[in-house]
Parts: sequence; C-alpha cells; structure tokens
Amino acid sequence: MRALQQQVDALQDPVAEAQKIHQEIEALSAAGASRDTRINQQIKNLQTELRDEQARITVTLNKETGSLRTKLSGLSTREQKQLDTALASAVRAHVQDRLRRTPIQDVKKLSNMGSGTVATLIAAGIRTAADFTGVRYVQGARYANRDAYLILANGQQVKIPGVAEVRAATLENWRAALEQRARKSAPTSLGAQERTTIRQQFAAQKKKYETEITQAESVARRKHDQVQQRITTRLQQANKEKQQQQTATQHQRAVLHQRQSRLSDATTIHVRLVTQLAVATADHRRTFGLRRYLRFIATGH
Repeated sequence: MRALQQQVDALQDPVAEAQKIHQEIEALSAAGASRDTRINQQIKNLQTELRDEQARITVTLNKETGSLRTKLSGLSTREQKQLDTALASAVRAHVQDRLRRTPIQDVKKLSNMGSGTVATLIAAGIRTAADFTGVRYVQGARYANRDAYLILANGQQVKIPGVAEVRAATLENWRAALEQRARKSAPTSLGAQERTTIRQQFAAQKKKYETEITQAESVARRKHDQVQQRITTRLQQANKEKQQQQTATQHQRAVLHQRQSRLSDATTIHVRLVTQLAVATADHRRTFGLRRYLRFIATGH
C-alpha cells in the first residue's frame, strides 16, 4: 500500500497539470467564441451602416432628380403652350392692326349712321374700330328702351349722345364683322425666327435640367463609392482581425493539446494506481481489521 501511495503521489503533479491544461483549453474556447461573437456583431453593424448610408444617398438623389425630371417632362407642354400663346398674341396684334386701320368714318355707310353720329363718336375718343371693344346695355327708365354704353379700349364705359340701343347694336355688329374678317387673314403659325427663339429657349432649359440631373447622379455615385470604400475597408479589417485571432487560437489550442497528449499516459496510470490503492486498502481492512485482530488475540488464529 505504501508503494502504491508513493507511486500515486509521484504522479500528482502531471495530473494537476493535465487538469490545468483542460481548463485552459475550455477558457481559450470560451474567449474565442466571445471574440467571434463580438467581431460578427461588428461586421453586421458595418453592413447595416453601409446599407443605411447608401439608402440615404439614393433617397436624396431621387428627391433632387425627381423634381428636375418633373420639370423636364413638362417642358414640351410648356413649350407648346408658349408657342400657342405667342401665336394667339400675333393673331390679336393682327386683328388690332386691322381694326386700327379702319376709321370710324366707315360707319357712315351703315344705316342710321350720319356725319353727326360720327362726329359725336370722334369727340368721345372713338376714331377707329379699335377704340372700342363692345357695348353694355342697361335697362333704361322706360321699359321698352335700353341705354347703351360703349366700352372703350381702356375699359371705360361711355354713353354717346345720339347712340341709343339700335345704333349701338349697329356699331357692335360692324366691329364684330371687321374682327371676324381680320381673324380670317390672321397668321396661322408663328414666324420662323420667333418659333426658333422659343424652341432654343426651351432647348437650353432642357439641357440645363439634364446637366443638373447628370451632376446629381455623379455626386451620388461618388458618395456611394466613398461609403463603399470606407465600410469595405473596415469590414476587411474586422475579418482580418477575426482570421488572425482564430489562427492564434488554433495554434494555442494545438500546443495545449500536444501538452495534454503527453500527460495522458501519466493520467491513465494515475487512475489505475488510485484504483489499485483503493482495492488494496479495502482488502487490508478486511484482512487486518480490529475485529479480526481481537479474534486473533483470543484464539491465536
């Protein structure tokens, strides 16, 4: 039993060392798992940051270019509207020119229009067909008759002595007929120079919007690339750190396993010796116990 105990005691240090190495391996594995979790979370956060920043850049770009594209898409309608407005203005100018060229004296050819009436009209400032735009009728004191007010070109309404409802209607019809004839001879399209001027104006506006869109897209691409490069660099650093740490951990674990392997024989022998010592101790107690000793003293056997 003493010999077994001495052998067991001699193997205490290697066994303790083996247990210590086992604990170191477990601690190394736990630290590696914790480190990998931290780095994986860091990588995930970087990927989220990249996605969010690029999304913000895209939203800003869409907001900037959306307004420009809306303006760009409406240019053709605005151009046609301005062409139509310019043509309408040319038509009005043509009509006004024809009316201005028609003297009020021409109304003497009409019935009930004499030199006196013409003189009264001229005295009121109506010298051509362009000097009045129409007639406003107001119910007079007598139910059967209406007062007539000629509307001048400046919007003023005047009542001309001797020009009652009938003569006012004659003047109104005369002017309307002149205007209708003038419209028939009015231009149906703009002149080449004016049309070219308007189209060049809108072509320049279109080019300006397209340039602004291109510049905004270029800025957005540059920002995308900068964010991509910055986050990618940090991702590479995180992955590199993870790989380096894993490699270092694998090396440390390999070293510990080698030491553990060298101590495995001593551990096995220690377990066997401990078992043998326990069996020997049990046998000793059965063989040399107190009761057996007393019976030996009493009987000699």
